[in-house]
Amino acid sequence: MLSDVAELESAVFAEPWSENALTLLLEGNNVGFAALSESGRLVGYGGMVTVLDEGQITNIAVSPDCRRQKIGERIVLSLIEYGEKNGISSFSLEVRESNAAAIALYEKLGFEMVGVRKSFYSKPTENAIVMIKNIG
Repeated sequence: MLSDVAELESAVFAEPWSENALTLLLEGNNVGFAALSESGRLVGYGGMVTVLDEGQITNIAVSPDCRRQKIGERIVLSLIEYGEKNGISSFSLEVRESNAAAIALYEKLGFEMVGVRKSFYSKPTENAIVMIKNIG
């Protein structure tokens, strides 16, 4: 399954995490969720690194041919639900400033823009919007 996640990562991101880097989501209290089609094909995944009561959502990826089916939304909601059940009181993430669809989704789910990381991304160089959702 991890090789499938790495393959999806490469199809979606200009600078994908390696399969080795993705193993971080399997360590400690970190968590990753996969979305599978009815045939068992990986169509999306999301991961979160946790430290104490904070969750850093690392990546949300949905196969290009499966977008606009609420897969990304369900993955984010699953991460939040998992976090709430496990004592996470705040969630953070970074998103490309040009990714209007992702920003709209995160705002819909209660995330707020709290800052900008200048030139955070490369290929192409772009700022990241920092977003946070606090629980309770």
